[in-house]
Amino acid sequence: MADIKLVYVVAQAHTGSTLVDCILGTHPDICSSGELRYLNWQIFRTRNTDGTAEEQSICTCGEQFRNCEFWKNVLLSIDTKTGSDFINDVDSFDLSYFHQFGYKDRSSVKRSIFDKLKAVVFRLWIEQGWSYKKILWIEPLVQKWLNNNWLLYEEMAQKSKSKIVVDSTKDLRIALLLQQYKPDQVHVMFLNRKVEGVIAAKKRWSMKRNETFDLAESIKQHNVFQKRMAKYKRNVRSLKFIDVNYEDYVQSPSAFLKSISERLNIDSPLINYQSNEEFYINPNELHLVAGNPMRFKGRQLVKADERWKQDLTEKEIETLKSAKIKQ
Repeated sequence: MADIKLVYVVAQAHTGSTLVDCILGTHPDICSSGELRYLNWQIFRTRNTDGTAEEQSICTCGEQFRNCEFWKNVLLSIDTKTGSDFINDVDSFDLSYFHQFGYKDRSSVKRSIFDKLKAVVFRLWIEQGWSYKKILWIEPLVQKWLNNNWLLYEEMAQKSKSKIVVDSTKDLRIALLLQQYKPDQVHVMFLNRKVEGVIAAKKRWSMKRNETFDLAESIKQHNVFQKRMAKYKRNVRSLKFIDVNYEDYVQSPSAFLKSISERLNIDSPLINYQSNEEFYINPNELHLVAGNPMRFKGRQLVKADERWKQDLTEKEIETLKSAKIKQ
């Protein structure tokens, strides 16, 4: 097949990455995958049991990952081409950069201090815009991880008959590695959202998990992320990126989809775009690996989430207004 393109979504948590993934997935030439980094984990944790929507351990089509026609065909094709046995032994086809998002992080086996240290060194190196190939001696497996992940993207595109694959994993370092690996085929999409929406979502998440919500720490994390994104755009001159605002794509999802399809050269007069006012997504028709739990709610109307107006106290809103927020 012709060279595919990858849209790799980079965002802070609670900025709507799963939603934007689903909006893009309504296009017939785009394969939506959710947070693909957790594919190993999903296969691993359901090896001896059936997954459930409540545990978010099944494909959004409603099938077990091993039974889902799409993922089963993708993984069997990978096994044929590489000699691996992905479905029964996830270690045989390693997709996890520095083991950061591998299944081992969520079981009794934890990443080594050396994995974490090497990951930091690579991040600091590529943030300056320098080639990862110059420091492969620190971790030569980086090349294998890139090869494996790109093969996965290619198989997903082929099995879905798509030209574009979307990965909303959100990791900044992986985005730059992939962009260096396939500079003409990778487009990094930076998602932005007004800080009130981000902070309110984080507050709801903390309360749901019975954790203490720290407004000052949340503001600090937001600013660090924004500062890092700005550094990438400034230092990496070859970076192909698309800036997207949450407030824009939820208010005009059809216009957003059309603009992205034009940018990726997949727009066609034959495509029947939905209206901005009545734009629906249906994750059940997609094959998302992980992401926001809304992916299991079926057909949904795209609309702005403005719960922050009720979820944040007047004092918290005033604090956000007076704080030095990087947008």
